[in-house]
Amino acid sequence: MDYFAAPDRYEGEGFTLRCYRPDDGPALREATLESYAHLSPWMPWASERQTPEEAERLVRQFQGRWLLATDFTAAVFGPEGTLLGGTGFHLRGKGFATRSAEVGMWIRSSAAGQGLGTRVLEAMLSWGFSDAWPWTRLTWHCDAQNLGSKRVAEKCGLRLEATLIRNELGVDDTPRDTLMFALLESERE
Repeated sequence: MDYFAAPDRYEGEGFTLRCYRPDDGPALREATLESYAHLSPWMPWASERQTPEEAERLVRQFQGRWLLATDFTAAVFGPEGTLLGGTGFHLRGKGFATRSAEVGMWIRSSAAGQGLGTRVLEAMLSWGFSDAWPWTRLTWHCDAQNLGSKRVAEKCGLRLEATLIRNELGVDDTPRDTLMFALLESERE
């Protein structure tokens, strides 16, 4: 399979997952700026100086990659239309032959610590292992020091498979380990 026409929306429990669209830039910028201190230890892309133009360019790049089926970065919107975070199925250059993707996620600081991350990952697993997607294996990578991210993976039944990277310099230039969790479609309850 060289191309996949991906579905672009999933309704979760109290949120909607969907492909970013043009004009989502202001919402992304607002959430990123509010969450900079919360995201910066783990997410190298987080910037406290993101301009409106940069945010709009990003959401358009996300949509373009979705339509080209090279990466599937999704927004997490709350019922009132507030951007609560981001997630996605990331191919990391592997294509569809492996039927595997990495699930990534970030949660806006004002929505963190309330179980949203667990609900979003559960939704991504349900959606990802449905007939809508080709995945048979989903992985989750996180910094070993990111206890919240590790807990979300464990709560959702992903298994720790390996320390993927040992002692690599993290976003703060201190040595960090990256853990890899995974779940197979056949292991999903």
